[in-house]
Amino acid sequence: MTKATTTTKKTASPAKKPVRTAMRDPKGLTGAEEAYACLLAQGTMSQADAYRQAFPRSQRWKDAAVWPKASILAGSDKVRVRVAELMKLAAERNEVTVTDVLRGYLNILRADPRKLIGYKRGSCRYCYGAGHRYQFTAAEFERAELEHDPMDGEFDPKGGIGFNPNRAPNPECPECWGDGKGRVIVGDTSTFGELECSLYAGVKLSKDGIEVRMHDQMAALGQLARHVGFFELDNEVKVSGDLVPSELDAIYNRRMASARAKSAEARGRPARLFGGAEGEGQGSDGLAEGGGDAGDPDGDGLGGDGAGAG
Repeated sequence: MTKATTTTKKTASPAKKPVRTAMRDPKGLTGAEEAYACLLAQGTMSQADAYRQAFPRSQRWKDAAVWPKASILAGSDKVRVRVAELMKLAAERNEVTVTDVLRGYLNILRADPRKLIGYKRGSCRYCYGAGHRYQFTAAEFERAELEHDPMDGEFDPKGGIGFNPNRAPNPECPECWGDGKGRVIVGDTSTFGELECSLYAGVKLSKDGIEVRMHDQMAALGQLARHVGFFELDNEVKVSGDLVPSELDAIYNRRMASARAKSAEARGRPARLFGGAEGEGQGSDGLAEGGGDAGDPDGDGLGGDGAGAG
């Protein structure tokens, strides 16, 4: 008699699904929450629109489902703090600094007003005409021929063709005697560089012609002189008419030496105002150059953390 044996198969337990965890940045925000905070800080969309953009899955939800979630997340401490940080960074990025003001005054002072408007002398009509007679341009000569009435006799070409007002005056010209003829030249604003644009203040058209307006270069010089302490030099010295030239020269030399020392100290002032080492990050004009800060490598005012979407 044999004993019946039974065997049981062990069934394998189902594999556990990996648990997905959202990546968080050091501020405790997920990538989607960081994106949501960035959108709120921009101030260009509602909480619901920002939520739908930061959390793409919510784009299929009804408004009644999105509104409370967007409101609760926006009111959370971590998002409110991050939005405040981003708004502060944006404000600092757009702030006009002492360096910006000084650079503006320097640009006005260094600009050449002759590039905005000038007075130029060139040859007169008789400088290079045949026999020093009146000279035409090609178009003027053709027009004069067409307007000539044969009844008045044969057309007189006078000094011929070839007048060029940009040509230097002829010192042997019996009409202008080398002085030429002057004319006002207004600069083309589309060709202005940074300095010219800083000096340029617009144009005014009137019955008398064109008035080119400029910012006051002497006023800019005065502001820069105050910044370097030029007017504070030797205030105790009283200059009188009894001083001899050698004494006046001594006063002048002392003031210039003091001005150079003040100027050297002022060149390092912008870097100290922004927390940098004296002279660090300065250009050739002594002004600190602009750029993104350590926490904002992209220079976009929104920090260095990327904003992903969950």
